[in-house]
Amino acid sequence: MKMDGSEQLQLTFAPMKAHSPRWSPDRKRIAFMDWPADGHSKIYVISADGGTPEPLTSGEHNEAEPNWSPDGNSLVFHSAARIPASM
Repeated sequence: MKMDGSEQLQLTFAPMKAHSPRWSPDRKRIAFMDWPADGHSKIYVISADGGTPEPLTSGEHNEAEPNWSPDGNSLVFHSAARIPASM
């Protein structure tokens, strides 16, 4: 949305729960994590103009806290193996 609150644009929809959004340096993309109640957290990237969120990886690990490189060509994030609930 604009600073005055006009032109709001919803980028994600349920059941996705967006957390830790990070704007790319060129302000054209947003990286964020989705942390579903019944799954593992994943990092997604979406255009600031809207569209379909694209997963950053195809891995099966928990992914968290995305951050862009200064040039906007790379993302860094935390990744950890899932620990089964039965342990």
